[in-house]
Amino acid sequence: MMQIQNRWMIKRDYDDVLRIERQAAGQYAWNLADLQRELRQRDAIGTVAECEHVVCGFAVFRILPRAYMVVNMVVASEARRNRVGSQMVERLVDKLSQKRTKLIVPVHETNLAAQLFLQSCGLRCVAVDGETYRFVFDVTCDRVPKKLEGVV
Repeated sequence: MMQIQNRWMIKRDYDDVLRIERQAAGQYAWNLADLQRELRQRDAIGTVAECEHVVCGFAVFRILPRAYMVVNMVVASEARRNRVGSQMVERLVDKLSQKRTKLIVPVHETNLAAQLFLQSCGLRCVAVDGETYRFVFDVTCDRVPKKLEGVV
């Protein structure tokens, strides 16, 4: 099993993050300006997952008054099925507190792989936005999935 380290995203990571994004999203991928614009928001934070000192995934999320909301989360194709994404979700779930009790992850209706992944992490679909065709998955801190408790 890979050794996975999660840390804050820094400018030096942008090339790797954009490579992973292009690999996953193709023509709809963020470019450097999109990434920088998102991270310049006062409430935005970027993290990366490193597998053996190589960036293998990233997450950009927003800190809302009562929740954390994932804006974008991608794992490199060569690192999938190695618990990289699960550890990124777990790290966000661990941040939940009395002040921010929800983790919100909007997912497009056509992204079945992401829906199944989030469900396997213990999140559940709580809403469907009919205008954007996005499912909204969440977990609240008073019901953190047992599956994520104590997972290495």
